Amino acid sequence: MEYLQSPSTKFPTREDAAWLVLGFVVFWGAAGLFAVSMLLDGGRVASPRILPLASLVIVSAVILEFGLRRLQTNLTGKPLSSWPWGIVSLHTIGQAMLPTTMAEAADRIGLNGKVLAAFVYLLVVADLILLAVVTG
Repeated sequence: MEYLQSPSTKFPTREDAAWLVLGFVVFWGAAGLFAVSMLLDGGRVASPRILPLASLVIVSAVILEFGLRRLQTNLTGKPLSSWPWGIVSLHTIGQAMLPTTMAEAADRIGLNGKVLAAFVYLLVVADLILLAVVTG
């Protein structure tokens, strides 16, 4: 367990890891809630649910973007320009989606890395299945 205490290149602080984990869990969770809502309403979103669901998806995307920007800064050593001029690279997004990165981030904040990575990927697969069912 000593390796958990040493800072990594990707996540020198626990806060960096927490933002990435929170971003992915909230983003994919919000996408799933949106899809379930559409499924329950016959393939459309009922008017009273549009604002809360859209707000949740937007906030979750902002949290994920913040975590990805921190990861990019840690990987390259250079801070990004302010949004929208500073865009996270596809390389960083690819690195963030790797199970090893998810597991490393979870380990860094004291969670079981394999379990969290499996949970995030389960959310992604469930969301993709819901998307296929809703768009039919």
